[in-house]
Amino acid sequence: MRRLSFNSHKLLLLIIFSSFGLALDISIINCQAKWDYNWVIVSNADPIPGIDAYIIDFNNGKRSLREISAYNIIHQGNAVISDRYGNLQFFTNGCEVMDTLGGVIPNGGTINPGEVYDTYCHLGFYLGIQNSTIIPDPSNEESYYYLQKKAILDDFQGNDNWPLFPSQQYSRIRSDINGGVLIEKNITIDSVRHRFSTSTESILHDNGVDWWVIDYLIEEAGGLRLTYIIDNDGVNLHREEEYENKVSLKYEYQSEGQSAFAPNGELYARYNAATGLDLFDFDRSTGEFSNYRNFPTSLQRNYSGLAFSPNSRFIYISSHDKLHQLDLWEENLEDGLQLIGEYDGFVDPLPTNFTYMQLGPDCRIYMTSTNGVSSYHVINNPDEKGLDCDFVQHGFDLPVGNGAASIPNFPVFRFDDDEVCDPMITSVFDIPVEVVYDLELHPNPTTDELIVGFPEELRDGTLYVKSMSGQVVIEQVFDFSGSLKVSLVDYDAGMYIIEVESGGKRYVDRVVKLD
Repeated sequence: MRRLSFNSHKLLLLIIFSSFGLALDISIINCQAKWDYNWVIVSNADPIPGIDAYIIDFNNGKRSLREISAYNIIHQGNAVISDRYGNLQFFTNGCEVMDTLGGVIPNGGTINPGEVYDTYCHLGFYLGIQNSTIIPDPSNEESYYYLQKKAILDDFQGNDNWPLFPSQQYSRIRSDINGGVLIEKNITIDSVRHRFSTSTESILHDNGVDWWVIDYLIEEAGGLRLTYIIDNDGVNLHREEEYENKVSLKYEYQSEGQSAFAPNGELYARYNAATGLDLFDFDRSTGEFSNYRNFPTSLQRNYSGLAFSPNSRFIYISSHDKLHQLDLWEENLEDGLQLIGEYDGFVDPLPTNFTYMQLGPDCRIYMTSTNGVSSYHVINNPDEKGLDCDFVQHGFDLPVGNGAASIPNFPVFRFDDDEVCDPMITSVFDIPVEVVYDLELHPNPTTDELIVGFPEELRDGTLYVKSMSGQVVIEQVFDFSGSLKVSLVDYDAGMYIIEVESGGKRYVDRVVKLD
């Protein structure tokens, strides 16, 4: 018998609860969980308590920064998890698991002990780029699986003392009031074989409970794709098969690319500038890959990244100094490749070129540089074709330097069109404010003039009209007024965000502009 899809489960539960006259909190069963609503960045050369650490917080309708403490820096191995309501649980750098107060959780030190730990963890990172991730436990809402590859230093094919990754390991963490306690530690999942150091990606199973995790063996060890399932029985190898593009798994390519699942859950892609883009259809109910396509990009070989747009139509690929957009709706993919941006030469204090990417819960794509710099690049409107995607280099200033590989590696958590991400999350210049939703907008929709009515206590402030990508198109200061007229006649049809800042509060609503 075929298992119901997650949306079918939602519908069935709604019918059952409705038939008994019971109310159901849909947030408990739908995909709009906020496991990725906190990102942690930590940058300091001295691994001591109280060093500079910040959370990029996407809760409460805004993207804000708040300072925390942390035991150690985060560089490679950046992984972080919140609970489904957006409360930070814990974060890690591959060496220690740290709690919401910045300390090491009980039993959370010495992750992956050995020569690599002894050589690198005092510097604040464990080797391996984007091979660390944290996944909710299907059997217990209060615990999480932390997946991390074990590294060794070896002389491999003439590479003196370079890392090999012979095993995939996990630890299991139970949450508590401040973060958690590590209850299982450094458990080897299956046989010891040399793995590709990057490309660990995860996605929610079609049943809405279990998880698929994808990993690879390097070409020299067989060039296999490994598919794991995390369910009530723990973490187990589900399938292994030869990878169609084995050459992309060469040892020397390990840090040069990125992989990702599409937000719609139906596609999977791997990218390496040297061997091109590999694209597959994916079945979330069986974990099977099909319809393999390779698109040779012929771009400069270097560190490179990949991300899907929220609507899964576009793939963005970086190649050190260039960012391209690929339109998957084109019958011939070569016709869909467009240059979006070239490195502008900015240094901070090192070159801010282009590397790894991650889709945020605010529908923006964030990208690191190959050097430790104090900013992310941002694609503000990635669902739009061509230059309308609004790519802004070093567009999100960070209060501290951020390592080249230090961006969280999140699973794909949400799938419904209205739940993949929330474009209403806007930056308020990183000033923490209380969010209130009680503006009066009329007429709404409008073809021209809009009257914004204010609450009685709001007498002065600043009004912003923003596109759904967060770009400010109108800014107007007002005082001693119960309402304000705004003309949208010169702007394209679509939805806009009306945002008013006054007295430490932010008032937000949406308006539809018609042709």
